[in-house]
Amino acid sequence: MRKKGIALLAALLLLLLLTGCGADSVKQPEQPVEPAIDPNLSPTAAFMAALQEDEVTKVALCGGQLAAASPAQMWKALNNAATHEITESEACYDLGYSVSGCQWEVTVSVPADVLRLSCGLAENVVVVQSERLSARESCQRTAYFNDSDLYELVRCSRDGSTRIDQSAYEAFQSQVDGKLQALLAKRADDPAGYDGCVLTGFAQVWQYETGENRADWYRLDGALTMREPEKVSPVDMLALDSQMRLPIREYAVARYQGDTLLGLVFLDSTGEYHADFPEDRQWVTEMFSAVERVDLDGSKQRQETQQQEEQRKRDAMALRLMAALRPEDIYELNTAAAADVTAEQLAAALNGAAEHNISQEAALAAGYDGADRYVTFLLDQGEVYVSAGEPQNIVQVMVGLGTVYYKDAPLYALLRGR
Repeated sequence: MRKKGIALLAALLLLLLLTGCGADSVKQPEQPVEPAIDPNLSPTAAFMAALQEDEVTKVALCGGQLAAASPAQMWKALNNAATHEITESEACYDLGYSVSGCQWEVTVSVPADVLRLSCGLAENVVVVQSERLSARESCQRTAYFNDSDLYELVRCSRDGSTRIDQSAYEAFQSQVDGKLQALLAKRADDPAGYDGCVLTGFAQVWQYETGENRADWYRLDGALTMREPEKVSPVDMLALDSQMRLPIREYAVARYQGDTLLGLVFLDSTGEYHADFPEDRQWVTEMFSAVERVDLDGSKQRQETQQQEEQRKRDAMALRLMAALRPEDIYELNTAAAADVTAEQLAAALNGAAEHNISQEAALAAGYDGADRYVTFLLDQGEVYVSAGEPQNIVQVMVGLGTVYYKDAPLYALLRGR
């Protein structure tokens, strides 16, 4: 009997082990997995591989206008391209990259710096330049990558989204085609050898109407083709699209009285309106006053949306960094304007405050209007400013241009020395 009991007990223990029911088999909370970075990567490639999505906040052309690629697209491409680094010799001698000739460039806003990406006609070769990969060092770096996705985003960065309203085009085809040919004729003697002008967009973008007077505004988009793009002027070089064409944009006004079309008027190079029919100049003045408040090409709306998204990402990055802050991440800690706290105390308090994040509106409603106690320190992502004022338990943290607010008693007390 005793032997049977021992055998049963052994079987039961074996069953517990096999089914994972032992005390040690209780499932632990999943820990966030940090991306594994190849230690053999160059500093620039390692930086690209470690970028988080909320750290890529803007992709812009040289003039500051938004590029065609979104920050999310660029972040993914930079991550993936990090393992496709090549040497300068491979880029220039093996793959034919050259700084002369057609070039496409974008700047990518990232923590502590902007990355400058450029490419030419050498397929899939992208040059990445940076002056600062962290707040604690400043060093000009240039790296080369052979990556088709990143190359496509940079080369197509100036390609706009346009459409042709076929019925509108057919209604004004002779005038539109004539305008395109006139624009081409102006460049007849250009060394680039402009030889054609392609319509890429024609659609109504606005209407102004009072009484019997009406004006339908159309946007005309075209692209000038050329025989020798390498001879294009430096100014035009900065505007070439991915197909080495020079984009052009014009506006035309279809003028009506009642249902009668008076004519189609193209604005001149200074945006002036010159009709070849009798016109009510006072009405035209009122129309131009109204159009100043209109976003004809959607760029204002796109810029505003981008700025809001950019700030949201910066704030999210600030919150994420503080929640994961470690004492060893902190350097150049300055506590002169607050209690004498250590990096260990500060990191622990900021970690704990993560669950007590509040909105800026809530902080202002609680009376936060500035600080008289603060500490500063540096992270690789930039300078951090942690501050507290009179409102009880309200703390503001700024990381670069990102801002986060907490309502947290331990963090507040740490700063106030209580």
